[in-house]
Amino acid sequence: VHGGCSRTLTVMLSEATPSILSALVGGFVGMIVSIVTECSLVEISLNPFYSVIFGVGFLSLGGLIIWRVMGSNDDLGVGTRRLLVAFSCCVLLSGLFCFLLEKDWVSVLSPTQKIPMYMLLGVSLCFALTFSIADILNFMFSVYSAETAKTIIGASSQIFVLLVGSVVMGAYSGVLFGILDVEDDDRTHIRFRQDEHLSWPVGLVIGIIVGLSNQYLRSKMRTYTFDVLTAWET
Repeated sequence: VHGGCSRTLTVMLSEATPSILSALVGGFVGMIVSIVTECSLVEISLNPFYSVIFGVGFLSLGGLIIWRVMGSNDDLGVGTRRLLVAFSCCVLLSGLFCFLLEKDWVSVLSPTQKIPMYMLLGVSLCFALTFSIADILNFMFSVYSAETAKTIIGASSQIFVLLVGSVVMGAYSGVLFGILDVEDDDRTHIRFRQDEHLSWPVGLVIGIIVGLSNQYLRSKMRTYTFDVLTAWET
C-alpha cells in the first residue's frame, strides 16, 4: 500500500513540476516587469535624457512595425495586420507621450490629464519588456533542449495570453502612477514607495496566472516526431 501511495505521489509531483516552475518563473518575471515599468515611468517624467531615449526608441519601433506590416508579403491575415497596425500606432503615440510627460518641458497638463498617457505608455513598456524576456527564454530553451521539444511560447493562443497579461499589467501600472502623481513626489519618496508596494504584488499575481495558462496551453500542443528512414525503407 505504501509503495503504491509513494508511486502515485511521485507521478503527481512529476506532472505538477512543470506547472509549478511556470508559476514561479511567471511570477518572478511579472514582478520584475512591473517594477522596471514603474521605474521607467519615473525616469521618463523626471529625466530629459531618458525621455529622449524612450521617445526616439518607441517612435522608431512603431515606424519599423508599420513598415514591416505594410511591406510584408506574408499571409498574415486581415485581423493580424489590423492588430499589428493598431499596436504600432499605440507605440508611436507612446513615443510622443514621452516628450509630453517630461515635467520640465510640458507643465500645462494636470496629473489627471496625464493618466491616459501614462496608461498607454505603461502598456507599451510592459509589452516590450515581456516579449523581449519571452524571446530570450525561447532562445535559451531552444539551445539547451532537444530539437523535438516544444518551445516555451510559440502558439498563437500563448502569445494572446501574454499580450493580454502585458496590457492589463501595463494599464494598471500607468493608471497607478498617474493617480498617485509620483512625478511630483518630494525628497522622502513616499509616493514612489507606495507605488512600488501596490504594483509588484499585482505583477506577481498576473505573472503567475500567465505562467500557468502558458503551461496549460503548451501541454495541449501536439508534438510531432519523425523517424529516420533506413535505406531499405526508401
